Amino acid sequence: YYAQRTEPYKVMYLSHGAGLESETSWVNKGSVSFMMDNLIADYGVEPFVLVVINNYAVNFDVENFINNVVPLVEANYNVATNRENKALAGLSMGGRFTVLNMLDHPKAFGYYGVFSGGFFANMYSAEELNAITFDADALADAHIYLATGSKEFGLPAILNTSERLSKSGVTGYHAQLFDGGHDWNVWRQCFADFVLNELWK
Repeated sequence: YYAQRTEPYKVMYLSHGAGLESETSWVNKGSVSFMMDNLIADYGVEPFVLVVINNYAVNFDVENFINNVVPLVEANYNVATNRENKALAGLSMGGRFTVLNMLDHPKAFGYYGVFSGGFFANMYSAEELNAITFDADALADAHIYLATGSKEFGLPAILNTSERLSKSGVTGYHAQLFDGGHDWNVWRQCFADFVLNELWK
């Protein structure tokens, strides 16, 4: 990170999930710092700022994130403020958080990574799910990445999210399935694949 860099760094905001997780999870359990070093060194990924947020502090509050966290980062770090160079991603409940940002603030980010999350069936009735509509026009140029394990309870949430996107007329999303359960082995693969094959493309 070079604060005086002429061109602001692209930036990704990354959320943990629920349970025994925190802002340290992606570093301590997800090994994201090592993955980033390797992605940059071995695959030529463009360096960007990665902001690992603590969603437990505000109970996955989308409005607090948009109105307080993002402006704080943009005011204190040399990062991009235009949506084309901003990404948001999260796992499990953090994936749901990412989807809710897509729903409520569809022009805030150009890239969305939803890992093993989204519209969990136990949180919505069939009527509530059917009533959810995304803004297809606002998301027309967004890159949306949906990924999950093949043997986990996050799979239906991804399928529900995919269905709502399609029924809303959103076509710019990519779905990926990895062998595994609701665990860090899957989420590390989700992150690496998102960065390598979706981000800043």
